Amino acid sequence: MKVSISSSSRKDIDGYYCDVARKVSDYLANNNFDLIYGGCSTSMMGACYEEFKKNDRKIYIYTTELYADDLNNLEYDDCEICKTTFDLKKRMFYDSDVVLILQGGPGTLAELFAFMEEKRSNEQYDKPLIVYDDNNFYDNVFAVLDEMIKNKFVGQNIYDFIHVVHNMDELKEAINALYK
Repeated sequence: MKVSISSSSRKDIDGYYCDVARKVSDYLANNNFDLIYGGCSTSMMGACYEEFKKNDRKIYIYTTELYADDLNNLEYDDCEICKTTFDLKKRMFYDSDVVLILQGGPGTLAELFAFMEEKRSNEQYDKPLIVYDDNNFYDNVFAVLDEMIKNKFVGQNIYDFIHVVHNMDELKEAINALYK
């Protein structure tokens, strides 16, 4: 099984978030998941990489030319340098069995919305899209979705395309329900 993980690569974020990425990645790696991600050695993305590597899991990287220099700091099983971030998102989504969104910035949000829209628009892609909403990090994002629902830009069923978990126990329950 392959899990695509989207998260922050910013070096100056609170270490708490890197700890979350480590715990989540350790759990997934120990449950026979391989990693698909953007190929970064720092921050949350680096923490994910380290856990999957430590657990001897396969690592698949999709990145762009802008970030290709960081590949020198990583060992991986396969890598593709995509022309655009649009191409990167497409490969990450289609090549994964499950998509996990951790905390992050604009790139992570872009991936969340792109993946959610792909699931909504193409019913053939029934893969799980899990949002790890630790400490209610995504409350403002959900408030925007609620405002879109209120104004009828999208239906209430938009929430059917994501599975929100708030902690490790809920993540474990979600993964067990999906794959056991």
